[in-house]
Amino acid sequence: FLGYSLFLFQRKLTKTLVALEDRTEELKVAHEELEQRVEERTAELRESERLLNTIVDNLPDMVFLKDASTLSFVRMNPAGERLLGIERDELLGKNDFDFFPEEEARFFQDNDRATLESGEVVEIPQEPIVTRRLGERMLRTKKVGVLGADRTPRYLLGISEDITEQLAMDAQRRDLEQRML
Repeated sequence: FLGYSLFLFQRKLTKTLVALEDRTEELKVAHEELEQRVEERTAELRESERLLNTIVDNLPDMVFLKDASTLSFVRMNPAGERLLGIERDELLGKNDFDFFPEEEARFFQDNDRATLESGEVVEIPQEPIVTRRLGERMLRTKKVGVLGADRTPRYLLGISEDITEQLAMDAQRRDLEQRML
């Protein structure tokens, strides 16, 4: 009886081991397939990021991204670097108070906070700014909060167009029209 019980136990154990080996092989194949999908998805994300970077870096207007809680710069495109006269490496991780006069920095950050609180796109039709290389400029700026998965603002996105020359040409046109009257 003991011999027969041992035989049945050994037979059952063998079947269990075979089943475990089969399941291990299935899991191994599933793991390899999952790894392949992760690699493919990672490559797709990298390509998407390259595309987005190419677009943002080649826009003629300043595009910046600030951390919603600290209002420090986390992204600035080359047009913004040229406009402000501040290199990206110097700018990132710092806020408006590190580069602009206090009153100007406070104006920017008050608008940033109001934008984040409103949850809507805010347009500032004329926003003066003092830059390092170009002196005083006038910008038209749009700002919007970028929400995280929890629907709270994670970033502030800003797009600023330098309208200084446009305003000067409009003033010259008005002056010419006035003289012709």
